[in-house]
Amino acid sequence: ISQIEDPRIAGIVKPCEALLHEDRADTAFAAFLLPHLILQLVMEGRPGKCHQIREEILAVLNSVVSDGSSGSTDTAAAPRQLHGEASRAGAEKPVAELDAASLSAQTVFSVIDFFYGWTRHHLNQLKAGAEASDASYRRACDFLAG
Repeated sequence: ISQIEDPRIAGIVKPCEALLHEDRADTAFAAFLLPHLILQLVMEGRPGKCHQIREEILAVLNSVVSDGSSGSTDTAAAPRQLHGEASRAGAEKPVAELDAASLSAQTVFSVIDFFYGWTRHHLNQLKAGAEASDASYRRACDFLAG
């Protein structure tokens, strides 16, 4: 939240920061807000920030892949832990029983899904001639392309 430069957006999300502190974190709200914050950072067009976000996404996914192949759960390897319970055998588990790496991977896929939905919607607006920023659409597409 503190990295958002647009003062209008920062003014909207800054009050939400109190809901995201570790001692009283609302993980459902954090999972909802994260894709919007990442999209805003990408639309602001700071290449260093986009690279950092992409690297963190890859770290989460690589952590899940390496955890899955070894059969262990290394929650310290999963950036931005959402839940610290150790993994148990079994294909399908309730959300409350998912380990940090699995929750992090779900969050990453939610962010990617949000980006694809936003770019589809934005492209339709551009095709319809609605007034929209071509640059923000291009930045989001570039981020998705890697």
